Amino acid sequence: MRKNPQQTQITRQNIIDAYCILSKSEKKSQITVKSLSEKAGYNRSTFYDYFNDVYDVQEQIQDFVIDHIQHNLKDNFRTGKLENSFIKSFDDLHAHFPNYYDVIFTGTTDVIFTNRLKNTIKIEIKNKYQLTNLSIEEDYAIDFFVSGAIAIICSWINHNRNISASQLGKLIRSLVESGIGEYLPK
Repeated sequence: MRKNPQQTQITRQNIIDAYCILSKSEKKSQITVKSLSEKAGYNRSTFYDYFNDVYDVQEQIQDFVIDHIQHNLKDNFRTGKLENSFIKSFDDLHAHFPNYYDVIFTGTTDVIFTNRLKNTIKIEIKNKYQLTNLSIEEDYAIDFFVSGAIAIICSWINHNRNISASQLGKLIRSLVESGIGEYLPK
């Protein structure tokens, strides 16, 4: 039981991968410890060595996604514009961890997770721009930007990146600077 660190990581990852596979064909609420254990090729007691329940698997994936995006945002903020930093961070997650991306951002998204992600990103923006004591309007503006950026980037990836990342960055910047008016029929 958890004596070999490499085997421990492999077993844990196999259970997470099984969850990702099952979540593509079943509602998350219908995934059971039994079905997850069978899919991963382990017994239920092995599952419980690594996770408390099925929701714990989901939460650990969410924690990983938030940490990954936060780390990439910090790196990308150093080298680029705000909107491009978002695109690169989400695009990197999708490129390197597509199963995690699919579990988290396709279909119905968990509101609690979305709020955690938004708050993490807002903190990174405030840190980057050294923002303190924001007015309520400034806080709303950042919340609006973060929510919109998450939504449009997820939509872009779900539509197989049907425009270039550069075009998407320009679109986000245009929406922030000018609003949606120029994209609506006159």
